[in-house]
Amino acid sequence: MIRWDQSKRLVAGSLVALTPETDNFRTKCILATVAARPLAALEQNPPEVDLFFARPEEIEIDPSVSWTMVEERTGFYEASRHTMLALQKLMREP
Repeated sequence: MIRWDQSKRLVAGSLVALTPETDNFRTKCILATVAARPLAALEQNPPEVDLFFARPEEIEIDPSVSWTMVEERTGFYEASRHTMLALQKLMREP
């Protein structure tokens, strides 16, 4: 059992990758960052977290599909997000 109030798992800003359970990262991988992890939602079965998807058009909302999620545990990307977005914008400008 995970003690979410003391855990460093799925903290806001963590990078996660999701794939349909049937695909197992063979052809589909969707990246997201953890937006929030309300403790009340984490105590549910299954636990719930709020995710921010880089490409919302990739989201498949189908309650019958099970997903596998992995978390990158060594980096913290939320602090760099605004800089990376600004660099992307500069790359598109003529």
